[in-house]
Amino acid sequence: MHPKLITFLILASLVLASGLFAQSKPSYELMRIDEVKPGMEGEWRTVVSGTEIQSFPLRVIGIAEHFVGPNQPVIICEALDATNILSGPVAGMSGSPVFIDGKLIGAYAYGYTWPKEQAIIGVTPIHNMLPVLEDKGRVIASSGSVNTHWKSVEPKSRERLGEYKTVLQPLPTPLIAAGISDATLEAFSGELDALGITMMNGPGGATSSELTGEIEAGSAVSAILMQGDFNFGATGTVTHVDGDQLLAFGHPFFQWGSVEMPLAQAEILTVIRSLSSSFKLSNMGAQVGRVYQDRLTGIAAELGPLSPMSDFSVSVRYPDFEDKLFSAKMFRHPRLSPIVGAMATMEALRGGLEYSEELTLRVKTTIDVEGYDPIEVTDIFAGIGVDSAAAFQQLAIHQLITDNSFDPPVVNSIAVQIESRPVTEVTYLEAVYLHEDSVQPGGTVNLTLKIKNHQGERFSKEVSFELPEEIRKERVEVLVADAISVDQVEFEGFYTATRFEHVLERIESLKSRDHIYVKLMRRSPGISLEGQHLAGLPPSTLTLLKNAKGLKIDKDTVRESGFEMKIPMDSEFRGSALLPLIVE
Repeated sequence: MHPKLITFLILASLVLASGLFAQSKPSYELMRIDEVKPGMEGEWRTVVSGTEIQSFPLRVIGIAEHFVGPNQPVIICEALDATNILSGPVAGMSGSPVFIDGKLIGAYAYGYTWPKEQAIIGVTPIHNMLPVLEDKGRVIASSGSVNTHWKSVEPKSRERLGEYKTVLQPLPTPLIAAGISDATLEAFSGELDALGITMMNGPGGATSSELTGEIEAGSAVSAILMQGDFNFGATGTVTHVDGDQLLAFGHPFFQWGSVEMPLAQAEILTVIRSLSSSFKLSNMGAQVGRVYQDRLTGIAAELGPLSPMSDFSVSVRYPDFEDKLFSAKMFRHPRLSPIVGAMATMEALRGGLEYSEELTLRVKTTIDVEGYDPIEVTDIFAGIGVDSAAAFQQLAIHQLITDNSFDPPVVNSIAVQIESRPVTEVTYLEAVYLHEDSVQPGGTVNLTLKIKNHQGERFSKEVSFELPEEIRKERVEVLVADAISVDQVEFEGFYTATRFEHVLERIESLKSRDHIYVKLMRRSPGISLEGQHLAGLPPSTLTLLKNAKGLKIDKDTVRESGFEMKIPMDSEFRGSALLPLIVE
């Protein structure tokens, strides 16, 4: 074969292989808003089944000036066909390109979600969307501060236009969690509400076949949050394609500004017509590009370059059932990714015949953060609601790592290994007896622990430890407690982190619920230095440090641990007691 022919065939195969990314300049012109007049008729293009783009007629009613902000108008139009009058505005049509005389005027983006005898829609002018293409940066902004307690960081809720149904509002972009139960969605409703996100379960997910064809104005696309055995994504419509760049939605997705989010081609299963809000059901294809801007007038994406994603897996072992392994790829965002991962973990535990109301879970979570040793947290959860407890612990750990005031770390992978048993393995502390009221420095402290297991059987455990020599002539307290109580005591009062390493130290210092902790607590003034609390310092040292600039001096006394013993148990341990002890 001739060498030039071989070269031609190789190049041709590369072009065909690139498929979706070989975009050309648009065949249509753009129409400015001052050219749009009431009474003009045109069409919008969108996908209502599969990947085929269809057209629907509309008529211009007028222009609403300053609709979404200063100098941010919306073109008010009316749908003319009976089908769309019946369904009303459809979630998932956001971004559908609107044409008049073959010229693109903007994106179908707003509507009254309650169907009436007319379907009024709002169109974001294309020239108000074009500036979104300008910034192709890969910046992911991190906000919030380090949260040292087990609850999610609560950012400001995102305000959506038109909270009331009587107002022309952005068409919802259906954020579908495929295969996620209502119970799991309800469990995380508070965290999703705090981000201003509405998520719904649906039969969508990944396509069973590869999607082909060029992405063009009117095509369905999905922003991917997680893809694999768990599928989370939001589907909208492409408004405009110019080379390898595209605009979609016509209104904000989350209005996060610069983002890094995977983009996939999508197929539409059907349109669900609902009295309150009609929406599209969709499947996501393979990743074809990246969303890099999420702004007031739409999102911008680039075809070709792919967003990096984190590996995510949950393995569950059962004594009487076949083990399960779930895996997926997860997008990287400091606040939403931890929620998505925790929801997947909870559903992995709930979504099967193996689930029962009372369980004992032994959980090991391993997080690989680029540039650091892997972070491992092991714990046990027993009784009712353990699936939620395990998932929310994972959420809190993930959020501590990603949602802080430092440079956002790169999470390469999260692996959750769970051993599940269909019984409740809990041990309760009933009483603690201190054998001595006072002890000499360096003397022995003797305790008797009265314990009851989940079957009601009672037993005693004898505990002894030596008092540190440096503790003299003071009143101390002996704490016998479970992991939760000890964490609360250790991190009470002022705590801050000034470096990312302090966040990791905070995670590594977490206690495990399958231990009894015996601690000797002292009341001592201290200082906070570089995120660490220093207590029990000599008076001369405290005076010197108090005069140093930039140090945080605690005004109140805090508990300092002079000794710690941990006693392993074969079940979750619950209970706490604090007993006074005089050191002579």
